[in-house]
Amino acid sequence: MSSLFCSLTLSLTDIQDLWTHTDNGTVIRNMTVHNVPPHGVVALLLKDAGDEPEGTEPPCARPEWCMDQNGTRIDV
Repeated sequence: MSSLFCSLTLSLTDIQDLWTHTDNGTVIRNMTVHNVPPHGVVALLLKDAGDEPEGTEPPCARPEWCMDQNGTRIDV
């Protein structure tokens, strides 16, 4: 039997496992959950943890997140 995984792209996010009732720390931009069995479920609560730390490169995890409110790109 092979194990599966799930990958997500996020901003700065706090992770809480809803099944084990544990806080699993804070991730910046992405995370991967390993060892999810076939037809398995991972129940996570994802909470915005604010702005990314200064100096995180590249400046935006996804190009559409690099837009100012007026529609101009802020990563160039």
